[in-house]
This record gives sequence, C-alpha cells and structure tokens, in this order.
Amino acid sequence: VGAYAISQGNLGNGNYAITYTGANLAVTPRGVSVVADAKTRIYGDANPALTFSATGLVNNDALTGGLATLANAGSNVGTYAISQGNLANSNYAVTYRAANLVVTPAILTYFANPATRRAGIANSSFSGSVTGFRLADTVANATTGALDFASTATLSTPPGRYAIQGAGLTANGGNYVFVQAAANAEALTITFAASGPNASRYTPATGDPLNRSGLPGDMGGVLDDDSINPLNLAIDLGPGGLRQANLQTLCFKAQLGKPPACISNPAH
Repeated sequence: VGAYAISQGNLGNGNYAITYTGANLAVTPRGVSVVADAKTRIYGDANPALTFSATGLVNNDALTGGLATLANAGSNVGTYAISQGNLANSNYAVTYRAANLVVTPAILTYFANPATRRAGIANSSFSGSVTGFRLADTVANATTGALDFASTATLSTPPGRYAIQGAGLTANGGNYVFVQAAANAEALTITFAASGPNASRYTPATGDPLNRSGLPGDMGGVLDDDSINPLNLAIDLGPGGLRQANLQTLCFKAQLGKPPACISNPAH
C-alpha cells in the first residue's frame, strides 16, 4: 500500500522531443475478512489458542499479531468477547467478525468417608471432603455454606450398603458444580445387630411355622443380650421348613421388657 511514481519509462519517438508530466500509482489496502472461532474452556484452565479464518489474502500473505480476550485463568464462569486484538497486515483492510470465549464451571466432588453401624443404631456424624479446587481456591474462599454429609438410612433400615451424600456448599461465582463420588453410593454399611461367630439372619418364608407362632417376620440379626448356642449357627428357613446345623436352643427377645422366647430342638 502506498503511492508509486509513474515515470516516462521508454516512452518516445525519434521525431519528437517529449515533455513529460508524471503521476502516481496509488496502491490501496485489499479487503480481508476475518472470522473468529468460538471457544470454550473450564474455569481455572488457561485460555485456549484464539483462532480464526481469513478470506481475501493473496500472494501467500499472512496476518500478524493475534486476537485477544479479557478473560484469564481466574476469570469467573461466564461469556467473554474475543476481540480483534492486534491482528493486522498493513496491506489489508480487515473486516472482523467477533466470537466469544465461554468459561464453564469446574467440578467439585464430595467424597464421603466410609462408615459402619449396626442395624437399629442411629446414624453417627458422617465426615468427608471436597476435591477438585482449581488455582488457589479452597472451601473457605471459593464456596459458601457448611459442608455436610448425611444418609437417608434410619433406625429401621435393614442391613446392607447405603449412600452417604455430601451437600451444603454453593460455589462463589458459579465457578463449580458439585457431584458425588461413585463410592458415596455405598459408603454406609449397616451390619446385623450381632457380629462375629454368633451372628445370624432370619428371613422367613411364607407359611413358616415360626412366623405363625407370632415371632417377628424379620429378626434382622441377633441382639447383644440374646444368645445362640452353640456358636457358628446357620439358619435357613424355606418352604421346606427349618434346617439347622448342630442347633440346640435359639433364644431371642421380641420386645424390650419381655422375657426371651426360646425354641428347643427346633429341627423337630
């Protein structure tokens, strides 16, 4: 781009004396269209390369400089314009079409510490942690609320494995979303009321004679002050009746304050 003199060159004729008045050739910028590419990144990450496509360049020309955005790694979740920055070439008139950089939330994960309790016992206080903070963020400076872990299991929940879920926090600036660790789904183990060699489980089948006698439909384990002799008892109730291995006497309490109910020689 510029003004260039137009000289007489070799213009002539031997029969004439030429008086020449020059002029200029003006080279003006060529038009080039630049379209920015939309970008997305996660909160706390560095900005991706800001790329574009250009239409109208000739002679293997290229644009120098680059696009720009006000977003940086610490910018909150949101949408940020991608400007032309200093992208240019002095031989071209750039027509620029902008795009946006979208910053999306990072993920924080609630991790519940495994816990175990016996059936019929109230839940204790559960604990855990939150992981996934970016940059210099912590629970204290990047969230509000109080970290809490809880389970929907109750006193009457039967033995098994149950979820302990984290909750209570909100991310400042919307910079995080919260998820539960996969292990949280089975972080609470509820055991039978008795443990060790005396532990047993009683699950009656339809028509079981013990159930008809008024004993509970599901003992869910043997309580502390109940007894099973001898040790290592295995009980299997099914449609065929009661089967036992070396079973002499089974005693249990149906209700507090009531004397134990005992079955002697239950195989018979």
